[in-house]
Parts: sequence; structure tokens; C-alpha cells
Amino acid sequence: MTALKKAWRSVLRHRGKTLTALAVSVSLSLFLCLFAGNLEQNRVEWNRLSDGADIRIQITSSNGQQKTGLLIDDDRLEKIEATGLAERGLYTARALFTDSEDQEEDVRSPHFNGHILAAYTADTPLTEAGEDNISYFSGYDSSLFGGSEAVCLLQEDFLNSRGLQLGDSYHVRLNTLKEGGEVYPAGEAEFKIAGTFRESGSGFANAVAVCSYDTLKAALSQFNLHIWPSSAWLKVKDPTQLNRIKEAMKEANITSVLPQAYLFSTQGSAAVINDRKFILRAEPLERNIRLLQSLYPLFFAAVAVIAFLVSYLLAQSRRDEIAVCRSLGESRTGVFLQFFWESTVVCLSGAVLGFGAAALLSGISPGMLALPLLGYLAAYLLGAAAAILLLNRTNVIQVLTTLD
Repeated sequence: MTALKKAWRSVLRHRGKTLTALAVSVSLSLFLCLFAGNLEQNRVEWNRLSDGADIRIQITSSNGQQKTGLLIDDDRLEKIEATGLAERGLYTARALFTDSEDQEEDVRSPHFNGHILAAYTADTPLTEAGEDNISYFSGYDSSLFGGSEAVCLLQEDFLNSRGLQLGDSYHVRLNTLKEGGEVYPAGEAEFKIAGTFRESGSGFANAVAVCSYDTLKAALSQFNLHIWPSSAWLKVKDPTQLNRIKEAMKEANITSVLPQAYLFSTQGSAAVINDRKFILRAEPLERNIRLLQSLYPLFFAAVAVIAFLVSYLLAQSRRDEIAVCRSLGESRTGVFLQFFWESTVVCLSGAVLGFGAAALLSGISPGMLALPLLGYLAAYLLGAAAAILLLNRTNVIQVLTTLD
């Protein structure tokens, strides 16, 4: 505390020199504050852009012309999901089925009249026909589309034609589509009726039954059969990882669209990513952020150099005072601490004034300036300490001889 008092008295005694150093400190801290605020604003804009981006990976035919009615390899979708970079949007798939009310027929016959069981990862295709299009049985809601429980929804008229009720078990004979579009018999399956719907909506127009995508996938896997989605899109979780996502798509054998590819292909082997607008806005922001971050070390180095020059010039004008103090028995450490505390007072005062003024002018939260402030204090005091140490090596006898 005594050292600080002495430093304060010395600051007041050398007002002119103190004001010069204070003006430099205020200017440096003000500039740094505005610099840090600009960087923070770019980061906020970047985060807002990333959080608000709705970037989707739409699976298409190889020429990009077809998005529905495809045969998509589910293993490829699983590989993309496994990266953790994208999550399911809407997958649609279908199977054919018969029940006890239908006549036994060869499912390979061109006259096969099986019913359509649609499978979705969300209830969106049904709710597009109206929020009241679905009626759930007690204990069930739209969350069933995110699970694999053996439950399904039946079209109201179809439910009544079978004499069934909500909560009943429904036994069917499943048939699925194999690669190439061939209908293939699967086996017996049982579903609990968890609700009804009036219209099939925007999914499969003639579907009389709907279940979750994973429910159908699990049912088919019991017979060692693969599910082949008819359409699929995934949502990109973190738009900043687009390059990694595209690499993962290549590894999953999902290619970019080739306009010259076979026109009538139904293989869902390509994808379109709606990232153009995001990239156009994100790239300039990313360049600005990288540039500003790269300038941070240079700026702190400049602060240290300027603090060194200012402290050296001011202390140089007080060489006589240093020599007298040393001749009266003051140690090098004592002299160093006196001048260092003076620099600390000037540095802190300038930082408070500069950062406070910038915060008021720019509206930047003081909390965002904490790290830049600490960096500024460290750089300034490091430069000041180096100058004081250099001058503290003054030859006392030579200075006193000059005074005489």
C-alpha cells in the first residue's frame, strides 16, 4: 500500500508527463476495444447465420430430376447419420401388405392388389392435410414416428371396413420392394392400432396404413430384408462443417448431381445441398473473423512496443531522480517498483477510461471486453517493465558526476 501511495504522489508531481502517458494509454485501449467489438460483432453475426440456416441434404436420382419414387440404399443414409454432422429430416418408405380379408395371391403377379403401408420419420405428410387429420389412441402422439414400436395408424374407412378399433392388434402379411423394384414377400407382422387418419396427405396417396420408418425397418429386418426409402432428406446440424459433410457423402457413395446422367434412373444415389445462400453470406464473415484474429497478436505486440517507448522516454527524463534515489540507498528493486507502480496507475486509468468510453459509444457488453482488457494490461505493463529495467541499469556515479 505504501508503494502505491508513493507512486500516486509521484504521478501527481509529474502531471505533464503523466497526462502524456495517460493519453497514449486511453488511445490504445479505445482502439483495442473497438477492434475487439468489431470481432465480436462478426462472431455474433456468424453464430446467428449458422443457427438460423436451414441447410438440407436432398437425396435425388443421379441427374437430380427425381426426388420421390426412388430406391435409396438405407445403408448410405446410416453412414451420414453416423458422422453426427446431419440428422434425419423426412424419410419415406413403403411396403405392400394383405390381411385376412384379402384373397391369397402370388405377390409377384402383375394383378397383385396389396395395400400400401407408408412409413415416415415424422407425421408431416399426414398433418399437411390438416392438424386434425390424425386421431391418436390414448397414450400415443406424434412421437411414435421417432421410435420403432410395432404400432400403426389406419385410414378411418379402412379401419371400419375391417371391423377394427383403436388399440386392437392388426395382423398382416408384409411384402417389400427389393432393389430393381421387384415385389418380394416378407412375412407375418403384427401392429397395434395407435390411431387413425382421414387422408393420406402428401406422402403415398393411396396408403391405408402408416407407421414409423424404424418400425417398418425393424419388421423387415426380422426376415433379413432391407428397407428401401422412396425419398429422404437430412438436416445439416452445423453448417460450418459443410466440407466434412461432403467428404462423408463421398465415403457413403452419394455423388453430386450429374445432369447428363440417365434420365429415367430411379436409384437415389445423388444429393443436392441447398447451401449456396449460406456460403455467399458466410465466406466474407469467415474471412473477416480470421483476419481480425490474426491481427490480435500483432496488436498486443504493438501495445508492448509503444508502452516500452513511452515509458523509456518518460523515465529517461528522470534519470537524475533515479541516480539520486540510488545514491541515497534505494535498491534497484525499490526504484523499479516505484516506476512500475506509476506505470500501473497510468495503464489502469487509461484502460478504464478507454474501455468505458468505447463500451458507451459502441454498446458492447463489458463482459465481452474482459479478455481483451487483460491482454492489453499484460502487454502494456510488459513493455513498461522492460523500459524501466533498462533504465534502472544507469551508471549512478556517471549521472551524479554530470550533475556536478
